[in-house]
Amino acid sequence: MQFDFRLKVFYTVAERLSFTRAAEILLISQPAVTKHIKELETHLNVILFKRLGNTIVLTKEGVLLQKYVEKIFKVYHELEEELIDLQKDDSLKVGELKIGASTTLSQYVLPEILADFTQRYPKIKIAVISGNSYEIEQLLINEKIDFGIVESNSNSPQIHYDPYLDDEIVLITNYNSDLIPKKIMTINDLSKHPFVLREIGSGTLDVIQHAVNENGVKIKNLNIELYIGATEGIKSFIESRKNRLAFISKYALLERDYKKIRTIRIENFKIEREFRFIRLMSGKDTALYNLFFDFCHNLKNRTITFSYEI
Repeated sequence: MQFDFRLKVFYTVAERLSFTRAAEILLISQPAVTKHIKELETHLNVILFKRLGNTIVLTKEGVLLQKYVEKIFKVYHELEEELIDLQKDDSLKVGELKIGASTTLSQYVLPEILADFTQRYPKIKIAVISGNSYEIEQLLINEKIDFGIVESNSNSPQIHYDPYLDDEIVLITNYNSDLIPKKIMTINDLSKHPFVLREIGSGTLDVIQHAVNENGVKIKNLNIELYIGATEGIKSFIESRKNRLAFISKYALLERDYKKIRTIRIENFKIEREFRFIRLMSGKDTALYNLFFDFCHNLKNRTITFSYEI
Protein backbone atom coordinates (compact mmCIF):
# COMPACT_ATOMS: atom_id res chain seq x y z
CA MET A 1 0.00 0.00 0.00
CA GLN A 2 1.31 3.44 -0.97
CA PHE A 3 0.71 5.00 2.46
CA ASP A 4 2.59 2.16 4.16
CA PHE A 5 5.56 2.71 1.85
CA ARG A 6 5.55 6.43 2.64
CA LEU A 7 5.70 5.54 6.33
CA LYS A 8 8.69 3.31 5.58
CA VAL A 9 10.36 6.17 3.68
CA PHE A 10 9.67 8.56 6.56
CA TYR A 11 11.00 6.12 9.15
CA THR A 12 14.18 5.50 7.15
CA VAL A 13 14.83 9.25 6.82
CA ALA A 14 14.04 9.76 10.52
CA GLU A 15 16.44 7.01 11.55
CA ARG A 16 19.30 8.26 9.36
CA LEU A 17 18.44 11.99 9.34
CA SER A 18 19.48 11.96 5.71
CA PHE A 19 17.41 11.95 2.52
CA THR A 20 20.44 10.74 0.57
CA ARG A 21 21.16 7.79 2.86
CA ALA A 22 17.47 6.84 2.95
CA ALA A 23 17.40 6.78 -0.86
CA GLU A 24 20.42 4.45 -0.90
CA ILE A 25 18.86 2.08 1.65
CA LEU A 26 15.45 2.00 -0.07
CA LEU A 27 16.96 1.76 -3.58
CA ILE A 28 14.99 4.75 -4.86
CA SER A 29 16.08 8.21 -6.00
CA GLN A 30 16.52 11.12 -3.61
CA PRO A 31 13.80 13.15 -5.43
CA ALA A 32 11.46 10.17 -4.88
CA VAL A 33 12.24 10.25 -1.14
CA THR A 34 11.54 13.99 -1.04
CA LYS A 35 8.27 13.47 -2.94
CA HIS A 36 7.06 10.78 -0.53
CA ILE A 37 7.87 12.95 2.50
CA LYS A 38 6.08 15.97 1.02
CA GLU A 39 3.03 13.86 0.18
CA LEU A 40 2.98 12.44 3.70
CA GLU A 41 3.24 15.96 5.17
CA THR A 42 0.38 17.09 2.93
CA HIS A 43 -1.75 14.10 3.91
CA LEU A 44 -1.16 14.68 7.63
CA ASN A 45 -1.09 18.50 7.33
CA VAL A 46 2.15 18.80 9.35
CA ILE A 47 5.87 19.49 8.83
CA LEU A 48 7.94 16.44 9.76
CA PHE A 49 11.52 17.70 9.36
CA LYS A 50 13.25 21.03 9.71
CA ARG A 51 16.64 21.98 8.31
CA LEU A 52 19.47 23.28 10.51
CA GLY A 53 22.33 24.31 8.24
CA ASN A 54 23.40 21.19 6.37
CA THR A 55 21.49 18.81 8.64
CA ILE A 56 17.88 17.88 9.24
CA VAL A 57 16.10 17.12 12.51
CA LEU A 58 12.66 15.87 13.37
CA THR A 59 9.99 18.37 14.37
CA LYS A 60 7.85 17.54 17.40
CA GLU A 61 5.23 16.24 14.93
CA GLY A 62 7.91 14.12 13.30
CA VAL A 63 8.97 12.65 16.65
CA LEU A 64 5.33 11.78 17.38
CA LEU A 65 4.87 10.13 13.99
CA GLN A 66 8.10 8.16 14.41
CA LYS A 67 6.78 6.82 17.73
CA TYR A 68 3.52 5.64 16.14
CA VAL A 69 5.20 4.25 13.01
CA GLU A 70 7.27 2.03 15.29
CA LYS A 71 4.04 0.77 16.87
CA ILE A 72 2.54 0.12 13.42
CA PHE A 73 5.61 -1.82 12.30
CA LYS A 74 5.47 -3.82 15.52
CA VAL A 75 1.86 -4.84 14.85
CA TYR A 76 2.74 -5.77 11.26
CA HIS A 77 5.63 -7.87 12.51
CA GLU A 78 3.45 -9.67 15.06
CA LEU A 79 0.88 -10.44 12.37
CA GLU A 80 3.56 -11.81 10.04
CA GLU A 81 5.06 -13.93 12.82
CA GLU A 82 1.71 -15.40 13.80
CA LEU A 83 0.87 -16.22 10.18
CA ILE A 84 4.27 -17.89 9.78
CA ASP A 85 3.81 -19.80 13.04
CA LEU A 86 0.58 -21.31 11.75
CA GLN A 87 2.58 -22.94 8.95
CA LYS A 88 5.49 -24.22 11.05
CA ASP A 89 5.98 -27.65 12.51
CA ASP A 90 5.65 -27.50 16.32
CA SER A 91 8.83 -29.61 16.61
CA LEU A 92 10.84 -26.60 15.39
CA LYS A 93 9.73 -24.54 18.40
CA VAL A 94 11.43 -26.63 21.09
CA GLY A 95 15.12 -26.79 22.02
CA GLU A 96 18.10 -24.83 23.30
CA LEU A 97 20.24 -22.08 21.81
CA LYS A 98 23.58 -20.91 23.14
CA ILE A 99 24.28 -17.49 21.65
CA GLY A 100 27.45 -15.42 21.88
CA ALA A 101 26.98 -11.66 21.56
CA SER A 102 29.50 -8.86 21.56
CA THR A 103 29.04 -6.24 24.25
CA THR A 104 27.08 -3.57 22.38
CA LEU A 105 24.65 -6.12 21.03
CA SER A 106 24.13 -7.96 24.31
CA GLN A 107 23.45 -4.69 26.16
CA TYR A 108 21.47 -2.58 23.72
CA VAL A 109 20.08 -4.65 20.84
CA LEU A 110 19.41 -8.22 21.97
CA PRO A 111 17.35 -7.70 25.17
CA GLU A 112 14.21 -6.52 23.37
CA ILE A 113 14.61 -9.18 20.68
CA LEU A 114 15.05 -11.94 23.26
CA ALA A 115 12.04 -10.73 25.21
CA ASP A 116 9.87 -10.99 22.11
CA PHE A 117 11.42 -14.27 20.95
CA THR A 118 11.01 -16.08 24.28
CA GLN A 119 7.44 -14.86 24.56
CA ARG A 120 6.74 -16.22 21.08
CA TYR A 121 8.65 -19.48 21.62
CA PRO A 122 8.56 -20.24 25.37
CA LYS A 123 9.81 -23.82 24.89
CA ILE A 124 13.09 -22.66 23.34
CA LYS A 125 15.65 -22.09 26.10
CA ILE A 126 18.31 -19.46 25.40
CA ALA A 127 21.66 -18.78 27.06
CA VAL A 128 23.60 -15.66 26.06
CA ILE A 129 27.34 -15.29 26.60
CA SER A 130 28.70 -11.75 26.33
CA GLY A 131 32.21 -10.66 25.40
CA ASN A 132 34.06 -8.56 22.87
CA SER A 133 33.94 -9.61 19.23
CA TYR A 134 37.27 -11.45 19.32
CA GLU A 135 36.18 -13.46 22.37
CA ILE A 136 32.87 -14.41 20.73
CA GLU A 137 34.61 -15.60 17.59
CA GLN A 138 36.96 -17.75 19.67
CA LEU A 139 34.01 -19.28 21.54
CA LEU A 140 32.43 -20.16 18.19
CA ILE A 141 35.63 -21.68 16.79
CA ASN A 142 35.96 -23.77 19.97
CA GLU A 143 32.29 -24.81 19.62
CA LYS A 144 31.29 -23.34 22.98
CA ILE A 145 28.32 -21.53 21.39
CA ASP A 146 25.90 -22.38 18.57
CA PHE A 147 26.36 -19.05 16.81
CA GLY A 148 27.23 -15.45 17.57
CA ILE A 149 26.42 -11.86 16.71
CA VAL A 150 29.40 -9.53 16.48
CA GLU A 151 30.26 -5.95 15.61
CA SER A 152 33.81 -6.23 14.28
CA ASN A 153 34.98 -6.22 10.66
CA SER A 154 37.13 -9.33 11.12
CA ASN A 155 37.18 -12.04 8.47
CA SER A 156 38.17 -15.45 9.81
CA PRO A 157 38.36 -18.26 7.21
CA GLN A 158 36.71 -20.59 9.74
CA ILE A 159 33.63 -18.41 10.11
CA HIS A 160 30.66 -17.64 7.88
CA TYR A 161 29.35 -14.08 8.28
CA ASP A 162 25.71 -13.13 7.64
CA PRO A 163 24.87 -9.39 7.52
CA TYR A 164 22.27 -8.31 10.06
CA LEU A 165 21.91 -4.68 11.13
CA ASP A 166 23.52 -1.38 10.15
CA ASP A 167 25.10 0.66 12.93
CA GLU A 168 26.78 4.04 13.19
CA ILE A 169 29.47 4.93 15.71
CA VAL A 170 29.01 8.49 16.93
CA LEU A 171 31.25 10.97 18.74
CA ILE A 172 29.99 11.99 22.20
CA THR A 173 30.94 14.46 24.90
CA ASN A 174 29.56 15.78 28.19
CA TYR A 175 26.29 17.71 27.83
CA ASN A 176 27.94 20.81 29.38
CA SER A 177 31.21 20.42 27.52
CA ASP A 178 32.97 23.52 26.23
CA LEU A 179 33.22 21.67 22.90
CA ILE A 180 29.46 21.81 22.29
CA PRO A 181 29.40 25.29 20.66
CA LYS A 182 31.51 23.88 17.83
CA LYS A 183 28.85 21.25 17.00
CA ILE A 184 30.99 20.17 14.05
CA MET A 185 34.65 19.10 14.28
CA THR A 186 37.13 18.18 11.59
CA ILE A 187 38.89 14.83 11.66
CA ASN A 188 42.12 16.60 12.66
CA ASP A 189 40.42 18.15 15.71
CA LEU A 190 40.20 14.70 17.31
CA SER A 191 43.84 14.71 18.42
CA LYS A 192 43.37 17.99 20.33
CA HIS A 193 41.15 16.61 23.10
CA PRO A 194 41.35 13.75 25.66
CA PHE A 195 39.77 10.52 24.44
CA VAL A 196 38.21 7.47 26.09
CA LEU A 197 38.14 4.29 23.99
CA ARG A 198 36.95 0.70 24.25
CA GLU A 199 39.45 -2.00 25.21
CA ILE A 200 41.83 -3.79 22.84
CA GLY A 201 39.95 -6.65 21.15
CA SER A 202 36.69 -4.71 21.04
CA GLY A 203 34.95 -4.75 17.66
CA THR A 204 34.06 -1.10 18.18
CA LEU A 205 37.72 -0.16 18.62
CA ASP A 206 38.70 -2.13 15.50
CA VAL A 207 36.14 -0.29 13.40
CA ILE A 208 37.12 3.13 14.82
CA GLN A 209 40.80 2.46 14.22
CA HIS A 210 40.20 1.44 10.61
CA ALA A 211 37.97 4.46 9.91
CA VAL A 212 40.28 7.11 11.34
CA ASN A 213 43.35 5.51 9.74
CA GLU A 214 41.69 5.74 6.35
CA ASN A 215 41.28 9.48 6.95
CA GLY A 216 44.92 10.08 7.86
CA VAL A 217 44.65 9.97 11.66
CA LYS A 218 46.45 7.29 13.66
CA ILE A 219 44.83 6.01 16.86
CA LYS A 220 48.22 6.19 18.58
CA ASN A 221 48.32 9.94 17.88
CA LEU A 222 45.07 10.58 19.73
CA ASN A 223 45.25 11.87 23.30
CA ILE A 224 43.94 8.65 24.83
CA GLU A 225 43.24 9.16 28.51
CA LEU A 226 42.12 5.60 29.19
CA TYR A 227 40.57 2.44 27.77
CA ILE A 228 37.36 1.12 29.31
CA GLY A 229 35.97 -2.37 28.74
CA ALA A 230 32.28 -1.46 28.62
CA THR A 231 30.22 1.18 26.85
CA GLU A 232 28.26 2.00 30.01
CA GLY A 233 31.56 2.73 31.72
CA ILE A 234 32.53 5.07 28.89
CA LYS A 235 29.19 6.87 29.13
CA SER A 236 29.53 7.26 32.91
CA PHE A 237 33.02 8.69 32.50
CA ILE A 238 31.85 11.18 29.84
CA GLU A 239 28.91 12.19 32.04
CA SER A 240 31.25 13.00 34.92
CA ARG A 241 34.10 14.74 33.05
CA LYS A 242 33.88 17.78 30.81
CA ASN A 243 35.73 18.18 27.50
CA ARG A 244 36.39 14.47 26.98
CA LEU A 245 35.48 12.63 23.78
CA ALA A 246 34.45 9.05 23.07
CA PHE A 247 33.05 6.97 20.23
CA ILE A 248 30.07 4.70 20.95
CA SER A 249 27.37 2.92 18.96
CA LYS A 250 24.22 4.91 18.23
CA TYR A 251 22.29 2.05 19.85
CA ALA A 252 24.01 2.80 23.16
CA LEU A 253 22.41 6.26 23.35
CA LEU A 254 19.32 5.78 25.47
CA GLU A 255 16.60 8.27 26.37
CA ARG A 256 17.97 8.68 29.88
CA ASP A 257 21.31 9.87 28.43
CA TYR A 258 19.81 12.90 26.73
CA LYS A 259 20.40 15.30 29.65
CA LYS A 260 23.99 14.21 30.21
CA ILE A 261 25.51 13.46 26.81
CA ARG A 262 25.64 15.26 23.48
CA THR A 263 26.89 14.14 20.09
CA ILE A 264 29.29 16.10 17.91
CA ARG A 265 29.41 15.77 14.15
CA ILE A 266 32.69 15.30 12.31
CA GLU A 267 32.84 17.14 9.01
CA ASN A 268 32.81 14.79 5.99
CA PHE A 269 33.37 11.80 8.25
CA LYS A 270 31.05 9.03 9.39
CA ILE A 271 31.81 5.65 10.95
CA GLU A 272 29.35 3.03 9.77
CA ARG A 273 29.51 -0.70 10.33
CA GLU A 274 27.39 -3.80 10.16
CA PHE A 275 26.41 -6.15 12.96
CA ARG A 276 26.76 -9.72 11.69
CA PHE A 277 25.62 -13.20 12.61
CA ILE A 278 28.50 -15.67 12.72
CA ARG A 279 28.47 -19.46 12.44
CA LEU A 280 31.12 -22.05 11.69
CA MET A 281 31.96 -22.45 8.02
CA SER A 282 32.02 -26.21 8.54
CA GLY A 283 28.71 -26.32 10.39
CA LYS A 284 25.19 -26.74 9.10
CA ASP A 285 22.28 -24.40 9.64
CA THR A 286 19.93 -25.80 12.25
CA ALA A 287 16.19 -25.22 12.28
CA LEU A 288 16.52 -23.22 15.52
CA TYR A 289 19.29 -21.03 14.07
CA ASN A 290 17.16 -20.29 11.01
CA LEU A 291 14.16 -19.56 13.21
CA PHE A 292 16.08 -17.07 15.35
CA PHE A 293 17.89 -15.54 12.35
CA ASP A 294 14.62 -14.96 10.48
CA PHE A 295 12.98 -13.59 13.62
CA CYS A 296 15.77 -11.01 14.06
CA HIS A 297 15.62 -9.93 10.43
CA ASN A 298 11.88 -9.47 10.64
CA LEU A 299 12.48 -7.06 13.54
CA LYS A 300 14.70 -4.71 11.54
CA ASN A 301 11.94 -2.14 11.24
CA ARG A 302 11.81 -1.90 15.02
CA THR A 303 15.23 -0.35 15.63
CA ILE A 304 15.39 2.17 18.46
CA THR A 305 14.64 5.83 18.00
CA PHE A 306 17.82 7.78 17.44
CA SER A 307 18.67 11.41 16.77
CA TYR A 308 21.88 13.38 16.76
CA GLU A 309 20.07 16.31 18.34
CA ILE A 310 20.29 15.20 21.98
